[in-house]
Amino acid sequence: MSEKLRCVLIGCGRISSKHIEVISNLPSVELVGVCDIRADRLGRAVAASGARPFDDHLEMVRAAKPDIVSVLTESGSHSRIACDVVPYTRNVVVEKPMALTLEDADRMIDRCDRAGSASS
Repeated sequence: MSEKLRCVLIGCGRISSKHIEVISNLPSVELVGVCDIRADRLGRAVAASGARPFDDHLEMVRAAKPDIVSVLTESGSHSRIACDVVPYTRNVVVEKPMALTLEDADRMIDRCDRAGSASS
């Protein structure tokens, strides 16, 4: 079997538990990092996943070198965080809505296009 894909989660709110559950059932994917600025949420995600904790998303993607970054934060921060991490990975998954404004959505698409990343 080939090497597992390395995945990280940014944002450890309610939906993160579903992502952790799904990832844990994917034999080809390993959750290597979780990130949240709230210690209580981060602690729950670490307990559920065993992944390395981070409170800074850029520090996490630089350290973890993920193949997949999943952005699960509040909707208003999706665009900024996706644009921050796209230089560090080829695959960015963003919870809906992708962005709150057309300008933010266009910025995300442009940043992914320039970096050669996949976005969804």
